[in-house]
Amino acid sequence: MPTPMQRQTAPTFQPGAVVADAAAALTWLRQHAKDDQGQRRLFRVPVVVRFDGPGKLMIDDSAVGVDVAALGAAGLHVDLDDTTMGVALLDHCRRLCAPEAEVCALWIHAQVGRALPMPSLPPMPGAPPEAAESLSVRAVEGLVEAGAQATTTHLGVAR
Repeated sequence: MPTPMQRQTAPTFQPGAVVADAAAALTWLRQHAKDDQGQRRLFRVPVVVRFDGPGKLMIDDSAVGVDVAALGAAGLHVDLDDTTMGVALLDHCRRLCAPEAEVCALWIHAQVGRALPMPSLPPMPGAPPEAAESLSVRAVEGLVEAGAQATTTHLGVAR
C-alpha cells in the first residue's frame, strides 16, 4: 500500500568556510564533502550566476559568492548540476531574478560533485573559466538579498 508523502524538515546549517577566500573555500568543501560514514553532506552556498542574455535561456557562468566580483578570475567558479531537481535551476532563476538582470545571487543547497557522472567535453571557444568544482544542486532557497550581501560571509554545512 502506498504511503503518503511526508513533509521534510528544513536542514539547519552551521557556519563553514569564508566565501571571499576562493582557495580556502574550495579546500574546505572538498575536505567536508562526506561525513564520517561516507555519506555526501549538504551545503548552503551563495552562488552568483551570469546568464547568456536577456532571455535567461542558459547560465553562462557561476561562482561561489554574492556579487559580480565572484565571477572574476580569482573567484571559485562552479559547475551547477541540477539533474536531481524536479524544477530546473534555470526556471528558479527566471522566477526569482529580476527580468532585466544579467547576474543574480542565489542561496542553494548542494552537495559536492555531480549527481551523475558526465563525460568531459572540450571547452567551447570564449567559454568562461574552467569550473574548479561541480555542485549538485538539491534546492534553491531564494535570493541573496541586496541588504544581506555584506553579512553573507560563510558557506554552511548541514548538521
